[in-house]
Amino acid sequence: GRPIHKLIGGSYRSEVTCYATGLYFIDMDRLVEEAVEEARGYVEEGFTAVKMKIGLGDPKLDIRRVAAVREAVGEKTRLMVDANHCMTVPQAIRIGRELEALDIEWFEEPISPEDIDGYVEVTRALDMAETDDAGLARLRDRKQQRERVEAAVRDAMSGLTFAKAEARLRD
Repeated sequence: GRPIHKLIGGSYRSEVTCYATGLYFIDMDRLVEEAVEEARGYVEEGFTAVKMKIGLGDPKLDIRRVAAVREAVGEKTRLMVDANHCMTVPQAIRIGRELEALDIEWFEEPISPEDIDGYVEVTRALDMAETDDAGLARLRDRKQQRERVEAAVRDAMSGLTFAKAEARLRD
């Protein structure tokens, strides 16, 4: 009957930062302008972090949009991007390097979530957090990211057998 956070050692923090998610591709003739307007609106509403969609099939346009939003919201606003698995590993690395120069906090779902080896490669190539649906975005340290990916691979290969063996060792 105890809360989970107490079972795992207590609270890590007392509050969390909420971020606005949006900046989708609505008006294809005003992609940059509408992203800037929407992002400014979120900041005016009090958000200190914004996550935007990228992955139009034109990396230069994606970078132009992100750069324009970065300029509009300023350096103090945390900015993240979500590509919804639309890139290959080489594409993700190329665009990721440009995103790093724009102080992007994390690069969400650049490639297929099933491509664990690809995530390892992207993680090794970039200095910002990349994330899949397993939540790697919360791990800003590259060593932690690598350990998480390696753990995910180990878990996928070993599954319950690994967990049972580990539990036996703890007994």
